[in-house]
Amino acid sequence: MHESVERYIRDLWEDYASGEAVPETSGYGALQNLLNDVGSELAPSVKAIDNIRNRGAGIPDAAFSRPTNCAGAGIQPTSSRAGRWGSRPSSPRAVLSR
Repeated sequence: MHESVERYIRDLWEDYASGEAVPETSGYGALQNLLNDVGSELAPSVKAIDNIRNRGAGIPDAAFSRPTNCAGAGIQPTSSRAGRWGSRPSSPRAVLSR
């Protein structure tokens, strides 16, 4: 869990340090990764989905769904965490201390 939180902080830092991040929604990708890490440890496991469809009260920021729900729709869950920028620093402390 500790590594997931460090990765979340590192991802947020990288996005905002780019100078291109939009304050409200730029953290959604990092948050989704964190929630997926936590959700994968639950029984049954769950997957975070951001910006789900409107069900009458606006568009929620995120929701949890069981991966089996996705398989029925022809979507295959993935465990790839390559990231957007290719290789990542070996330690978030190295990134945060810059």
